[in-house]
Amino acid sequence: LTCAAFSLNGRRIATAGRDGYLRIFDVENGTMLASTMQLAIPSITAIALSPGIDLVACGSDDNVVRVWHVATGAVFAVPLDGDDSIVTLAFSPDGSQI
Repeated sequence: LTCAAFSLNGRRIATAGRDGYLRIFDVENGTMLASTMQLAIPSITAIALSPGIDLVACGSDDNVVRVWHVATGAVFAVPLDGDDSIVTLAFSPDGSQI
């Protein structure tokens, strides 16, 4: 496990790590809510859930931020290139920006 992020309401937590897997859990009972997503990317170093918990953004050692639909695992946006390793991510309160 290299990163974790709570949803804005504190009821969900997303976790990811060097294995490239993303998992989302219900905080109260520990139930996995989303199917485990295997992301074909290098080590995940940062993660953020959108306010509606419908999108997840992941940053990695390859300096790229990727965004997926939680329910389907489909890519939501073109990868965003950064200048260095991504170490933190956050959605704006309305979910329109990362």
